Order: sequence, then C-alpha cells, then structure tokens
Amino acid sequence: MDNVNHVFVVMPCLNEERTIADVCRSLGFDRINKNILECTSLIVVDNGSTDGSKRILLEMQEGYGHIRFYIVDEPERGYVPARHRGVLLAREIASVHGWDLKTVWILQTDADTIYKEGYVSTMLEHIQVCAPHIFLEACVGYKPSSMKNLSQYFALCQFVDSAIAPHLPLLSTDEIIVDDKVCGYNLEMYFRWGGHKRAYLADGDELHAESTRLYMAAFAQGAVKSSIATALGYHSVRKIEQNPLRHFATAGFPFPSSYPLEADLLPHLVQKFNSNDKLTEQLLPYVTQRVLNELALFVVLPLHVFRTADRELSSASTELVAFIEQHLIKRSLLELASSPATLLTDAFNFTAQYRATVLSYLL
Repeated sequence: MDNVNHVFVVMPCLNEERTIADVCRSLGFDRINKNILECTSLIVVDNGSTDGSKRILLEMQEGYGHIRFYIVDEPERGYVPARHRGVLLAREIASVHGWDLKTVWILQTDADTIYKEGYVSTMLEHIQVCAPHIFLEACVGYKPSSMKNLSQYFALCQFVDSAIAPHLPLLSTDEIIVDDKVCGYNLEMYFRWGGHKRAYLADGDELHAESTRLYMAAFAQGAVKSSIATALGYHSVRKIEQNPLRHFATAGFPFPSSYPLEADLLPHLVQKFNSNDKLTEQLLPYVTQRVLNELALFVVLPLHVFRTADRELSSASTELVAFIEQHLIKRSLLELASSPATLLTDAFNFTAQYRATVLSYLL
C-alpha cells in the first residue's frame, strides 16, 4: 500500500432518489459493512437535486459515520462540472492529510449504476500495481432481469452487432471510448492531463463523453488504458426505456438531444436485411445509423487517435483501414492533447461524408 494512500470514489448525483442508496451500498459504503476499506472514501456531488436525493444522502452520511462519506454541492449543471468538483474535493482532502497526489486515485461512478460486489476492492488491487499513467476501465453489462424485460431491444442489438462484428478490423485493446461510470485514474495525472472540460459543437450543443475526451488527452501524453475484467458495473436501462430507438441508433453514445438521425437508406443495405423478420422497414434507418456510429467510435476514432499520437495499433491493416487512413483529416499531437473533441467530431464527420463507401466494406 506504500504507493497508494487513498482512493476516492466520486459520484455525481442529480435527482436519483430511487437508486442512490442502493448504488452506495453496492460500492460497499454501507453502515453494516464492517469491512469497508480504510483507504477509500466516497464523494457524492449533488448537482442541484430537487427530489429527495440530498435528504437520503445526508441520512446515509449521518448513519455511516465510521465511513469517509463526503457530500458537496455543485450548482453548475452537467457531468463535467460535477465530476470535476468531486476531484477538486479529493485534492483538497489529500492536501489536508499531506498525501502525495501520485498516491491518490479517483474511481468515477454514476448514481444510477449498480456495481458488482467487491467492485472497489477489485479496482484497488489493480491500482496497487499500476503506474500513474495507467487509465483504468472496468467492465459494464446489463442485469439479466433487464435483458429479459427488454428482450426485443437486446435481440435487435445482438443481431445487428453480430452481423457487422466480423468486418470491424480493430481489436478491443485499441478502443478509445471510455465508459464514464467505470473508469479510474491517478489524481496527479488528472490535472496534468488537463482534467474534465466542457466541449461544444459548432451549433452550440454540448459534446459529452467527458471521460473519453480525458483519455484522449491523456493518450497524447503517453497514457495507456488497462481493462479490468473482474470489476463490473450494471448499466441503467432508463435511457433505453425513455427512447429505445434513439438509444439503439446512437449505440448508447451520449450525443446531444438535437443530434439528427439519418432517414435515408442505402438500397443494398435494405436488401441485405429485408429477409430477416427481426427488422422491419421502419427500423432500417436506425440500423444504418447504428452501424455508422459504431464505425466512427470503434474504427475511425482509434485510427485517428493512434495515428495522431504516432503509436502502433494492435490490429492488422485492412482495405477499410487503408481507405480511412488515406481520406481522414490529419491532426497534430497538440490538437489531440488540448482539443480531443475535435478528433471525436472528425470521426463522425468522416462516416457521414463517406457513408456509402465505408458501409460497402461491411456488405
């Protein structure tokens, strides 16, 4: 433990009275849990809740007095201000205790996500052997009960994703996308990498994916991602239930609400899927959009980032990779480090511009 003084679990919260108590318990912050790790603290950032979330948190804080349980307010709405405020509090606490920031780590969590038992201790085991430049990411999945209740939705996802998976040329080890609710990083490196920053599109809409953008900036400075298969968080299905078609088409990526869905279809794509009864004509535009978004996120973006950072991909080159590399705009290492949102936007612009060509490689 000499290389780790403390681990702060940072959780934004906005109107999560239905889940907040269960989420905290799933992370081990329970007053009946006598085995809570001494080197861990929970920081919950209330982002202006108007329901009973704050009351529940205060009751938990009072009842769990033996646990390091902090509540802080962040009036500026949004994941970026809330997550950053939690990290700032972690730095303040570390300073009070005289801890070297290199020995302090942050685990990001969300207030609507249930975590598998032992999540924090599993992450801590990996932190203990990590160099500061390692960017941690646990696994995510859906509870079996959620998948059963939304069986048609998940069947469609499985059908489409399995159809294109053999044609996606990159390995999971090359992925740049980071899930906000299951990642972790060293506190000193967080500030060196530039921290969480808000980013906006040309039309003024906010671009989310703050942890992916943080990792991209970190990648430009030599960071490496380490995936932890034994730590697991369970997705909330709330957004699927609210708008299943949009969630399907975007592949779960947090696009702005104004993000348009493509309505037109490529004739050969229609012909390929028309024979399958899982897909109706009304669903096909969303299938096209999902495929394009997955190409942008899991093929174009990694190629863009690795090339900009002058680092080698684990995956072999293919005709699709060669086409992307030939036509994708080039960016500088400085742009990757200071404006990762630019490269993220490039990826989506590329699949929009060359949609017919990139889709043809999958058919």
